Amino acid sequence: ESGLLKTWGDDSNWRILRAKVDIDVGARVCVEWRVKRSATNCNPHFALTNSNNDQRVCWQDRDNDGDWDYQRIVNGSTSYVKDQATFAVDTWYCVQICRTGTTSFVSRILNSERSILASVADTQSAWTVAFTPVIWRNNNVNVYVDWFLIRKYSSSPPSISYSSEESGSWTIDGHTFTKRKKVTITSSQALSGYQIQLDYSQWGEPGIKITRKVQVVGELG
Repeated sequence: ESGLLKTWGDDSNWRILRAKVDIDVGARVCVEWRVKRSATNCNPHFALTNSNNDQRVCWQDRDNDGDWDYQRIVNGSTSYVKDQATFAVDTWYCVQICRTGTTSFVSRILNSERSILASVADTQSAWTVAFTPVIWRNNNVNVYVDWFLIRKYSSSPPSISYSSEESGSWTIDGHTFTKRKKVTITSSQALSGYQIQLDYSQWGEPGIKITRKVQVVGELG
């Protein structure tokens, strides 16, 4: 019962975990789990479902055949997009389900290097009640969840502009930088608690890596 999850159901066949807080019906969110399983004879589900359980977006291995299958339930009617990527034993995956609009979803399976192995874009009827991330786990096989997160999108995406690159020498926390580029973020709403996605192709260097994040309070506007 610690962290973001709590038990929703538990019987001889299934244990169901759900987020402790429901997500507002109008929210745009991205939910991620980092998971692995110890054998193929189980069918763990990683899903967004509404509180009536008649609307669902889900990744699972429906046939226990070692492949990821995409499940959708719309007004109680179930369908599948099968065999989207290999679901190997003892291998970590990132399961990602994003509600990108009122009726639109994008769901992905990624490997540990964040490369996309499978992606399904889906359109459903508008959800009318609150929804929550859940995990169904078959009790006869261990399913491991390394981490779980919910990322909420702002209702009004900010605009981002990039200035020209400057050369020089700047030392921050003992690390010296020789190039910098000002990033201006403009938003109509407060961005406290939000993450900003930047376009690193703006730096023009292939394979660029972030070694340190620096936030200068007061220069985001």
